[in-house]
Amino acid sequence: MQNVGTQKDRVEAGFDRVAGFYDALNFFVEWFISKHRKEILRQARGNVLEVGVGTGSSFEDYPPSRRIMAVDISGEMLR
Repeated sequence: MQNVGTQKDRVEAGFDRVAGFYDALNFFVEWFISKHRKEILRQARGNVLEVGVGTGSSFEDYPPSRRIMAVDISGEMLR
């Protein structure tokens, strides 16, 4: 069994490395998902916690009145 700290560090480092071009890599996937995500997120009520937010590309799909708390393992993705 791998050391959990080591595995977490590897995952974080991997996402940190691709953060600068992550959105470009996922452009077509995001375009397709965003259509459906808007319909789903329109139903969000109250405060929202988004886990694994990445670069925050989903923020524009939430209704303007939603308060969003977002977390991600990668500091570079959050930047």
